[in-house]
Amino acid sequence: MIGKEISGQVLDVFLKEYQSVWLIDINDNTIQLYWPLEGKLYDEFADMFEKIRELSDYDKVRQWYAENYIGERYRKRLLEQSSLSSIISRTADGEAFLIGYGRVIDNHKNYNQLVYDRINDDNGLRYIVLATRDIDIMRTADVDPLTGLLTRSAFLRHATELVKFNPDKQFDVVISDIVDFKKINEVYGIQTADRILAWVGSFLAPFANDRLVIGRYGGDQMVMIGDHENIMKFTLSEESAKNWYYAMNRNGLPNINSKFGVYENIPHDVDVISCCDKAHIALNNIKHDYSVDMAFYDAEMEQKLSVRRKIEDSMYSALQNEDFKVYYQPKHDAATGKLIGAEALVRWENSEFGFMSPSDFIPLFEMNGFVAEIDSYVWKRTCENIRNWMDKGLKVVPVSVNASKLTFALSDLVEKYQRIAEENDVSPEYLHIEITETLMSSDLENLIEKLEKFRSLGYEIELDDFGTGYSSLNILSSLPIDVVKLDMSFMKQFGNEKRTKVLAACIDLARELGYKTVSEGVEKKEQSDMLCRLGVDAIQGYLYSRPLSEEDFEDYLRENTMLI
Repeated sequence: MIGKEISGQVLDVFLKEYQSVWLIDINDNTIQLYWPLEGKLYDEFADMFEKIRELSDYDKVRQWYAENYIGERYRKRLLEQSSLSSIISRTADGEAFLIGYGRVIDNHKNYNQLVYDRINDDNGLRYIVLATRDIDIMRTADVDPLTGLLTRSAFLRHATELVKFNPDKQFDVVISDIVDFKKINEVYGIQTADRILAWVGSFLAPFANDRLVIGRYGGDQMVMIGDHENIMKFTLSEESAKNWYYAMNRNGLPNINSKFGVYENIPHDVDVISCCDKAHIALNNIKHDYSVDMAFYDAEMEQKLSVRRKIEDSMYSALQNEDFKVYYQPKHDAATGKLIGAEALVRWENSEFGFMSPSDFIPLFEMNGFVAEIDSYVWKRTCENIRNWMDKGLKVVPVSVNASKLTFALSDLVEKYQRIAEENDVSPEYLHIEITETLMSSDLENLIEKLEKFRSLGYEIELDDFGTGYSSLNILSSLPIDVVKLDMSFMKQFGNEKRTKVLAACIDLARELGYKTVSEGVEKKEQSDMLCRLGVDAIQGYLYSRPLSEEDFEDYLRENTMLI
């Protein structure tokens, strides 16, 4: 009997791509047969599978199958090629081999494919693996219906075969991405977005050949692998790359731009999906750089990938172990200097990389979705701290907690945050929700709905980084907010006359709309004085304090109690 460990390993590989798998024991010719236990394939071929299982002996099964399903013209060839002696001989070098043949089932002629391979144990050759699939079914499953290109799984399979059977050739991988495709989808509608993807497919398909495999990697991303000569037509220059989207701008399609990540001269001993990951990393490296269309994977990106993977591998355990620490930066009244609030900021005490600021990990967490977990953790920790300080008799000031785009995508966000506050018996007057202008570029209706719910419960809303986003003047009046935080870039350009006029205009606009203002990044007395003259309500920055640990902020609260 074939061991469960061996059969499990084989099935993990073959049943992803083939419709039935046979394990043949060369010692006694017996067959162990596996196939799907439900679905169309099972319904159509259940009787055939049961017959094979009943016969059990490999040679008997071959003879019965050939006589009942294979025409006389191909019967002899199939029997010769599928004999155990022939299979053992042809797989002696460790390579699998294919047999393709026509067959007739229920008067329907189709094309079938067999693949043979071998499994060795400690004593040498023990099993032969036979996997079968219907080419008609395979072809349908292989093609993405919208673009006409290979599906992701089909691309990976064909790409793997291309590299495997051409060990002496140099191959490159390219992944493309349409810039701001989500916005195109929202502005022009799904039908137009689908037309763009269909056009991309029709443009790329003619380039595919036996040395260039092209597929749809997912969403608006396309992928190709080919020898260096074939790929160079896309990577040789930016002009070559621009041919992609020049072609798409025809037939009334919106003006679009594409970016490309390239991994050149891929190693033959690394799986294709890992090579695609590296091309994808190169692509992500320029995703927000509108001056560059193409990036090539290099050693520096390799290092960044290694760091990224280590961060991702440890982020969940770090959250469990409370390695993420919440710091608080005080906010002071611009005119009186009194402590009036604070902002909660997260830091990571990482065992390998040491003390990490948000810029070292938050961008990655925004990409992989973990930022919502961090937001929730900071909110919970802040509620716990406020309750602890109040229990110690301290006069507590409102603390603002950042909430990201992914956090606002949570359907139960308001209920979840309110529940945490209630569990710690913390009133909404001590908690502010802080958002950034980037949230406005997503689902504005959903954002406004959740902000209004928060405000109805008594939470104040702060808009961070005001004065840098494209949507400031267009959407500011419609947002249910209470506080506008002026971006610290104003302080970095302190003394620039034009920048000061912009700052003054932002403060005046906020005041006219009834919003309080906080200026971030204030480090010098002369900056504070200027802000007072312009009418800013509060100041946050190193002039008063750096971000403080929970323990140090508790002391800061205690020292400033008399100033509240």
